[in-house]
Amino acid sequence: MAVTFTAKAAGELRGRLRALGVEGVAARTFHAAALAQLNFFWPTLAGAPAPSIIDNKVRLLGQAADAIRLRPSTATLRDIAAEIEWRKVSMVSIDRPGALELVPAREQFTAEPPTVTAYDTEAEEAAGIAAGVAARIAGGASPAEIAVLYRAHAQSAVLQQALAAEGIATSVLGGTRFFAMPEVRQAILALRAAAVAPTEQGFLPGVRRVLRELGLTEEPPAAGGAQRDGWEARRAILRLAEEAGPETTLRSFSDELMARAKDQHEPTMRTVTLSTLHAAKGLEWPHVYLAGWAEGSLPISYATTFEAVDEERRLAYVGVTRAARTLELSWARTAGRGERAPSRFLAEMGTTARGTGILRETAPNATRSRRPR
Repeated sequence: MAVTFTAKAAGELRGRLRALGVEGVAARTFHAAALAQLNFFWPTLAGAPAPSIIDNKVRLLGQAADAIRLRPSTATLRDIAAEIEWRKVSMVSIDRPGALELVPAREQFTAEPPTVTAYDTEAEEAAGIAAGVAARIAGGASPAEIAVLYRAHAQSAVLQQALAAEGIATSVLGGTRFFAMPEVRQAILALRAAAVAPTEQGFLPGVRRVLRELGLTEEPPAAGGAQRDGWEARRAILRLAEEAGPETTLRSFSDELMARAKDQHEPTMRTVTLSTLHAAKGLEWPHVYLAGWAEGSLPISYATTFEAVDEERRLAYVGVTRAARTLELSWARTAGRGERAPSRFLAEMGTTARGTGILRETAPNATRSRRPR
């Protein structure tokens, strides 16, 4: 058995094993493997069926909140679910880490020093991050190499809007799975149908024809909507076809897509990833932007005890260690009508200007007029 941490990594393992012709080896996450063992041994040891696993924590939390006459938003419920998950896996020990300390990575390439930028408002912060992302893409970085991370789901909307205004497509980590998207299911069915129909076209022209008939165009539609999401999904399928071997046929390609769907082996989308710090655990990107490093956001406002702030500090550490090459942190002086101070974690890391750390203070990014596609 091959065991890994994330479902994405398990899907990648299954895909590689299949490509190598290795059969009979299960590739699972630690959680899936443990659940399989629980379901196998529980009836024997307990004499009863194993307890069922809830399929939607957010729905259960909503029912619990309703029972005590609370009406939190869906975004708040997601944050509560993520907080519960984080506390479960944190396993707080007696030893409590002190202040955050960043150490430059010792890589073969020259890493840029981490930066921190202060903005007047959250909207300006989002626009500044989007401008920075657009500049990095214009400089040659792939959108798939970039992630924007934040503490709470409620922060994602303004960031997604700002990135869309720059013409940048995004994917929210933990959202709809690739092979569950209607556009992907429709494309697989169409490819399977085309595989049994007589045609004089070759494999790649045949794939292009099918995807064009389903709505794939040469130029992408505007970012920030379902139409662009569907375009990115169809374009990802076309890239898989372009990377396929010379002996590939429509039938074998559609079979490969079905196998990848079963294995949850998703192709890489050329989109910027949006994610909470919780969901980003275990992942890494070359370029990472961390938004909302202000008191009230990180640490979050309800973290009032030493233990709670300590949890937030560990979460901040998760964020800064997601970056492989560049790291840019930011915060806004105001949120709504209230004023905010920079996160205490920024002071713990320190800035080069004060000679106490390695964070470099920068001026806010200006918005760009040219829109990347």
